[in-house]
Amino acid sequence: MKTHPQTPRRSPPALSHLSEEQRVLVEQVSHSPGAERNIRRRASALLLLDEGAPVNAVSRRVDMDHRTVVSILLRHHRGGVYAALLGVKPSIRKRHWLALSPMPAA
Repeated sequence: MKTHPQTPRRSPPALSHLSEEQRVLVEQVSHSPGAERNIRRRASALLLLDEGAPVNAVSRRVDMDHRTVVSILLRHHRGGVYAALLGVKPSIRKRHWLALSPMPAA
């Protein structure tokens, strides 16, 4: 039987803390009945990460795969809160929904 050596996981980038305005938006999204379930879960994960929770704990708490949580971190690092919540190529409906929020796009 051929075995492959385990490569150690690279640590994901640390979440740069959310501003007060971003935190309010993400909290609203995490509790919004109008938001899709996946967006609410991403928002919850982002809040936990902002509080300093490790990726493994966030993964268990919001019932997401470890890689998904790391992906949220990477998208936040590269594109901010919108990218973390909506994903790489959000649909027009998702963009429109989040555009109605009080937070500016920057």
